[in-house]
Amino acid sequence: MLVIAAGLARETPALAPPAVATPVEAQPAIMAAAALLFFVYLGFEEIANMVEEVRRPARDIPLALFASMAITTVLYVLVALDVVHMATPAELAASQAPLATAIRTVWPHSGNVLSAIALFATANTVLITVIATSRLAFSMARDGEIHGVVARVHRRRQTPWVAAMVTLAMTAVLLPVGSVKVLAELSSFAALVAFITVNLALIVLRYKQPYHRRPFRVPGTIAGLPILPVLAIGSIVVLLMHFDWQIYLAGALALGLAALAFLVRQWARR
Repeated sequence: MLVIAAGLARETPALAPPAVATPVEAQPAIMAAAALLFFVYLGFEEIANMVEEVRRPARDIPLALFASMAITTVLYVLVALDVVHMATPAELAASQAPLATAIRTVWPHSGNVLSAIALFATANTVLITVIATSRLAFSMARDGEIHGVVARVHRRRQTPWVAAMVTLAMTAVLLPVGSVKVLAELSSFAALVAFITVNLALIVLRYKQPYHRRPFRVPGTIAGLPILPVLAIGSIVVLLMHFDWQIYLAGALALGLAALAFLVRQWARR
């Protein structure tokens, strides 16, 4: 909101539009950026992990997901438009903090305020991830998929404190990495692989359990085949093709497949 306000407050004429690459030239860079920055949307799916702590989840969870995505997307677009209105692409590319660089062209002393907001937002994102992941681990432990000690809840607060501590410890292991780009690629890559399995599961369940009661049903079906999951899988595959296939990404895939194989084996034993 601060960046948007700065863009609206700019009194000098707008910058001349930069030279733009042709669609064919720009497409690989745009798709690579989309694949990398997919992690900025991961917070929305975390809402689903809080379903047991919502009074009316069938109504409120879809509403929260779609409303938050719509509002945030509008804000992202407005920020992008204002940033290129306040600074040139070359200046933004050369900066380690492009938003601060842009906003200083309007309010020279606002960089520290923006940095404080960024730190608060980052801490908030980590907190959301820890909370949602701890609920996921608690559910898996309760179902017998991981050790039952993770399912313990606090006597007074009734929160899964063991799962929260385990999640915090696993998060802290990533601190020595130090590179935001590496962490973003790991997050985006792992999430995209997970989303493929979710969409595949949705398609399989439509055929294996067609009459199962569903509080929310994905619309759009042709001959029993849900169309949106098919489109989602196709778009995810396109994004995965634009990753730099480095060793740590292959490692993330291997860990993901190992976890999936473990869960399948646990399910088969039942």
